Amino acid sequence: MRYYFFVTALIFMAVLAGGCSPDSPEEGVVARVNGQPIYLDEVESGYDADYFKWSGNVPPDLQEIKASYGKVLLDLIVQKLIEQELKASGHTVDPGELERIEREIRQDYPQGGFEEVLVEEHIDLDFWRTRILQNLMWDKFKKEVLRPEISLDVEDVKEYYHYHIEDFYLPERIVFLHFSSQEEGKLQEALDTFQKSEDISRIREKYPQVNVGEYEMRVDRLPLGLQDELAGLQIGEKTRIRKSRQGLYTRAMVIDRKESKLLKPHQVYDIIEEKLVQDKMHKVFYSWLEKTVDESSIEINAKLLETAFFEN
Repeated sequence: MRYYFFVTALIFMAVLAGGCSPDSPEEGVVARVNGQPIYLDEVESGYDADYFKWSGNVPPDLQEIKASYGKVLLDLIVQKLIEQELKASGHTVDPGELERIEREIRQDYPQGGFEEVLVEEHIDLDFWRTRILQNLMWDKFKKEVLRPEISLDVEDVKEYYHYHIEDFYLPERIVFLHFSSQEEGKLQEALDTFQKSEDISRIREKYPQVNVGEYEMRVDRLPLGLQDELAGLQIGEKTRIRKSRQGLYTRAMVIDRKESKLLKPHQVYDIIEEKLVQDKMHKVFYSWLEKTVDESSIEINAKLLETAFFEN
């Protein structure tokens, strides 16, 4: 929400400086950013994808629709500024990257299945590709434009570690196997076999009737019903066999216990660095946006946008 109001204020000031579109603008152009057009159908497609809601016979609230149209247009303006920045700095997205992503996604569907899903979800293929491209541009923009503006040193990491030290404390944990089966005999056989071989994949292959799961959990967050018994077991010890109301036999076996410990600064350096970078990324982005909007020419065809809103 804060992002929306911040961008709204910036764009509003830019429009006051740059003015509205001429009396006879190009047909279908709802805005121009440094001379490059944003078309009305882009705004409508964005609204349909992100904001359109219709429950039963109750139409969407008109004020909500109007606000949503504005949000979509603002996002498109910012996206256009990012696209122009990447082009100017020589960091445009390789079209082959978009093709690679689409190819990988299509592999998860049978022949024609991907298009069927888009049709069922009322998503235009070109619009879907545009969204993927926008995501790629945003990632590249963060990496190539924003990240070089962020500097960190060891003292920043040390300070964060000092004031958030409780985040890096690992409580005692238990690693255990959980066996379940409709056949008590098979469950016991599987457990005995594991104790001899310690090979979970072999158990799953040899005993398809037995479900085997491996878990690592904090001692204070063990499942109800297992907590009291499991917390007191040592490595290699097993809980008693339980039978549920549905006739399912279960048993657990401890395979490791890990003592509580406090992670050292060097062990969490990368985690802290990423957190600090993300925090600073917002400030750098807002600074870039304010400067870029101030230096840009942004024109909005408010009349066309208002007409489209009432027509839809």
